[in-house]
Amino acid sequence: MSDRKTVLNVDLANVLSNLNVYRKETNKQVFTVVKANSYGLGSLELSKLFEANNSPYLCTATLDEAIYLRKNNIKCPILIMGYVHLENLEIAKKYDLTITVVSSDYAKQIKVKDLKVHLKVNTSMNRLGHDTLEQLSESINALQHITQIEGIFTHYYSNDLENITKDFNTFKNITEALQFDFKYIHAASSNSSLIFKENFTNAVRIGIGLYGGITNYNLKNVVSLISEVVNIRKVNKDCTVSYASNYKTKE
Repeated sequence: MSDRKTVLNVDLANVLSNLNVYRKETNKQVFTVVKANSYGLGSLELSKLFEANNSPYLCTATLDEAIYLRKNNIKCPILIMGYVHLENLEIAKKYDLTITVVSSDYAKQIKVKDLKVHLKVNTSMNRLGHDTLEQLSESINALQHITQIEGIFTHYYSNDLENITKDFNTFKNITEALQFDFKYIHAASSNSSLIFKENFTNAVRIGIGLYGGITNYNLKNVVSLISEVVNIRKVNKDCTVSYASNYKTKE
């Protein structure tokens, strides 16, 4: 039993509408991001929705997020976008999860056969990812005979068109120079996919835009928080309300 009368409603029809907006606007495959419990809205319920509507990939940040979905019967491909410890790669393979190869040093230590991987390229985010063409070539040489190198991606650090263009050109030049047949090439996220158009990548990764975090392009609100008024008080002018006198009544 719960005495709380506050409910967070998630409109799945509006989520699906937003997904279709991204499919139409980008003309690319949409990887649906369900990290951090789908930004607090319920990753399992939303993963079921995306799986039923042919999402090519769900994206989590961590291994445990992905395993949670597998243990709850989600069959859709799942890409772990963050770092997975080397000692947990067998677990990732057991649950049929795709990992991110974050550096050439990391790649050279992978010994798990038939693991599905996407290579990450660092452009200007400067968190995870290969910095140079040479590093990526080293990773491919280390991995191509033991793993399934399925994709390559980067992550734009800015929503400024000039910066996106610069990072895209860096990513494109490196990817083309590798001369490798990637199934998936992906870069853009919720904002950048709407403001920057190109025909080189074939997928986008969309998270907050699915959940109402962007209000243009006919994207719909998804969340409503509903509660009840439990007490109404009348107070005089110049009275303080709650902690530290942060609010004082004006009438």
